[in-house]
Amino acid sequence: MIHSLRRIISTLALLILSINTLTHSVSVMAQDRSSLRNSQSGAIRYELGRRTRILEQAWIDCNDAKRRMVAVPQVNTAVMAFFSSKADSVARSLAKATATLQAEEQSPAQTWADALHVSIGPRLVSTDTAQLSVQLDWLYEPSVERPDMSVRLSMNGDDADLTALSLSKLPLEDSCDLPATDQDSDDRLTVTIADTAGSAIRQFEVGISRIHDVAGRLHKISSKLEESSDDKDLQVSTARYLTKLLTDRAAGVIHETDYPAAKLLQDAESLVGSDSEAESTAGEYYVAVPAGERTVAVRVLAPKADPNVVVVALHGAGGTENMFFEAYGNGMIADLCRERGWTLISPGHRGPRDDVWQVIEAAESVVGGKPKFRFMVGHSMGAMTALSLGQQHPERLQGLAAVSGGGAGDLKKLASLPVFLSAGNYDFGLSGTKAAAAALKKLDAPVRVEYYDSEHLLIVPDALPDIFGWFDDIAAGQSE
Repeated sequence: MIHSLRRIISTLALLILSINTLTHSVSVMAQDRSSLRNSQSGAIRYELGRRTRILEQAWIDCNDAKRRMVAVPQVNTAVMAFFSSKADSVARSLAKATATLQAEEQSPAQTWADALHVSIGPRLVSTDTAQLSVQLDWLYEPSVERPDMSVRLSMNGDDADLTALSLSKLPLEDSCDLPATDQDSDDRLTVTIADTAGSAIRQFEVGISRIHDVAGRLHKISSKLEESSDDKDLQVSTARYLTKLLTDRAAGVIHETDYPAAKLLQDAESLVGSDSEAESTAGEYYVAVPAGERTVAVRVLAPKADPNVVVVALHGAGGTENMFFEAYGNGMIADLCRERGWTLISPGHRGPRDDVWQVIEAAESVVGGKPKFRFMVGHSMGAMTALSLGQQHPERLQGLAAVSGGGAGDLKKLASLPVFLSAGNYDFGLSGTKAAAAALKKLDAPVRVEYYDSEHLLIVPDALPDIFGWFDDIAAGQSE
């Protein structure tokens, strides 16, 4: 009975995946919610990303197998609602799953606090900007009676409130004052949802960047870029990408993540101000690689210059280059790479049809060129892409980890490449993983297979520690 139910769930999930167009924006949930229309889809995606990170951390922190199992169907509901563009259902299910994992008996105030959407913008302003816009509305309306609550905003951990807004009547549009500054900075605005006694119910942070003469500096970069005709140059492509991103951000566009705009503007100025190729240094980079008729956004983490080991991370459908850095396991893979001094490269991609190898090698040039060890890990669509890339050039990899995704093509080409396959026992990618495992075992390939008591999303933080331990063993064995 259980196995039949799993097969039905898997079939339905795959059907939903096949008939939904997966885009990089989440549609708003109800047409009668005037404050959350399509123009706010970036804000909704940001909000759902923030909630997903909270869920991922709650999953990691929960050691109670029973609570995890109760949360699994709630998370599955959120995943399917995401692919169906139902943001209200996503948010509601994420809140239920998080409360389950945290063993939290929610009060009415906590239930309503979880339903609140706080939108602040623009997220990039000039240093002389005195106020920010604040919009408040409900993502969904819980069935319990709503208590009196308020929202307080403060900057960079300062106890002094910039503003306090009542939640008695929503939707609400208001503003908050900004403290004066003459320094470029990437700041953190703390949002506190409080009860009538002033006690915090929920608290989170939003990134706000303040930059001196931001409009003038962006115009100067754009003018220099107009003088360049080499759109295939990595530095030019990256400078254009950063300038567009920052211009949009200054215009009020809310992206899915908190970009460090002050740092990125300095990077763009350095790229257009130098005639020579930048030297590779340690740090975090946002790169745009020319690839045919388009450019591909890539995030790069280089804990040290001239890396010995590179890990390439490929996100699943509907994700972006930010997903492994921030969402999966609340950014677990970035922490695992930092601990080892390994470089992490995560490109945006559209699946196996993309020429991802070109993008990977261009991104590696930013941090010192071809590494001694190159590992690859992919989730869902990213797992299928990783297996395809491994078939194209197995000699370019020392290990490949595919999480919740099988692969087509000629698996015989992977016969000598170490492969780590994993999936959740309640994961609609389980059947594909099992098929790939059976095919590789039949070839007597060096394959390791692990199954975890999780579903399609939370399998990633469950599998990553084992995957990196496996990477460690490969690197140690080949270094001897």
